[in-house]
Amino acid sequence: MLAEAKMGGVFSLFFCGCIFALALGQFALVYKFGDGGIYSFDILLLVFCLAALSFFIIKRKKIQVTVPGMLLCSFCLIGGISLAFSPIKLSSSELLVAGAYLVRLATYVLFYICLHNLVTAGLLKTGTIEKAVVVSGVFLFIAGIIQLIVFPNLGLISDLYDWDPHKNRMFATFFDPNFLGMYFVICLGISIKRMKRSALASTLLVTFFSLGILLTFSRSAWLAASVLMFFVLLKKKVFLIFAFILVLLAFLAVPRIQTRLTGITDPSDSTHFRLTSWSNSLQIIKVNWAFGIGYNAYRYAQLNYGLIAASAASSRSGAGSDASLLLAFADTGVVGITILVCFWLGVFLKGLKTKKMYMSGLVAALALNSIFINSLFYPQIFVALLVVVAAEGFEPSTPAM
Repeated sequence: MLAEAKMGGVFSLFFCGCIFALALGQFALVYKFGDGGIYSFDILLLVFCLAALSFFIIKRKKIQVTVPGMLLCSFCLIGGISLAFSPIKLSSSELLVAGAYLVRLATYVLFYICLHNLVTAGLLKTGTIEKAVVVSGVFLFIAGIIQLIVFPNLGLISDLYDWDPHKNRMFATFFDPNFLGMYFVICLGISIKRMKRSALASTLLVTFFSLGILLTFSRSAWLAASVLMFFVLLKKKVFLIFAFILVLLAFLAVPRIQTRLTGITDPSDSTHFRLTSWSNSLQIIKVNWAFGIGYNAYRYAQLNYGLIAASAASSRSGAGSDASLLLAFADTGVVGITILVCFWLGVFLKGLKTKKMYMSGLVAALALNSIFINSLFYPQIFVALLVVVAAEGFEPSTPAM
């Protein structure tokens, strides 16, 4: 028992290190190859998984894989099969890049399975997991404030590093305000959940993360935060009305918010480019609806079908669709998208059943947010949400397929 208690402490420290590495964002890049890259958090998560697997196989003689874990594993399997039999011709280097991203996805899924087992075995506490994610969010908020003061214009290096030229928006270490905003939404959900344990600290955290979401000036993050708050305050209509009034006052008092919201109809606005992205996805799905074109082979499919120019194929925007579910559909076909939807729908339904409304709210927030940006497969967001699910220690209800 004492030995296992020590192992629990080791896994807790190791886990915190993994989450901190995630918070380093683009600064965690270790090696760049072709259209891909290896990050320190990829390495740490893989080592964590190998350590956890070794412990359970040697000490416990078994490791539990629940139905949700099997669904995620099945999605990885379908992604691999669709890539191996891709209908588009892939060079060896293109196959290597796409395969590397599949290995990364499999590592994240294995991380979820290991966390579930560690939580179930009592070796990793829910509180430790939640605190680690929240602290990483605080780190990102502080880094974002410093970034707004010291380096508010990402456009200064956008030509060199292929980043969108965001200006006067919080992007911290992610170099993208939209993904950062969704990460803050996850931290906001955890902070709200922990209100009963530490009201004062949680209130401060909710304030910080709400401000962080506002300063990203990301419409998709604002929408996600609104959806989360709707679910959380669903049974507290007075607070829901109060929250609506605050949002309205913020809209009336801050001209920048008005500009961002009314800019949706502007042809030069990013919404216009998202429509084009959705259209490209649907064209690829129409031709390859059964098993897709292969996991992470999307950029090559766009080039193959003449949907983007060769010069754009290596850009970040050419790597995927702005809508995560459309991307999953294009990559893995109807089989893959069905499996993925079943997993997240199961988490959503279990949240409703157990009255963990913040959990259902986060899934609903992700679903809407991922329509506008590829947030579902963004490493920090995907891992953070899997961590939240694993921290609860329950097996999500899985709808019949």
